[in-house]
Amino acid sequence: MKTTCGVFLINPTKQILICHPTYHSVTEWTIPKGIKEENEDYTDAAIRELKEETTIDFYQYTGEKLDLGLINYTHNQKQLFAFAFFCDQYIDKKLTCVSMVEPMNNQGSEPFPEVDEFLWVDYKTAMTKLHYTQQTLLEKIKHRF
Repeated sequence: MKTTCGVFLINPTKQILICHPTYHSVTEWTIPKGIKEENEDYTDAAIRELKEETTIDFYQYTGEKLDLGLINYTHNQKQLFAFAFFCDQYIDKKLTCVSMVEPMNNQGSEPFPEVDEFLWVDYKTAMTKLHYTQQTLLEKIKHRF
């Protein structure tokens, strides 16, 4: 089973960063996340994926980090280990995706950014846009919003 690691990045106004995977439908949104490499721990994988998908360097900011644990998804073919990071500072930099993916299903021949849009949303909006497995993890910190 593949393990992905991700981050619910939350700014001082309690908005959550969500992103849109380039190759998904318009309605599918996610947190910054990706596949954990073989010798990588959960934290390192989540921080690496955050930087690859947003250019945000986790270590430049201060705040509380919570371990939200592991949940299975995609019909138990993958699992997601997520963290919540309550950032003490605003992140006002332009977000861009460094991580590139190969074209699928004849979508061209050149690799393209894995993420094509970012939104800062409130808790209620995040709960309507995110996949139900991510909603389950986000519910663990509902009391913080």
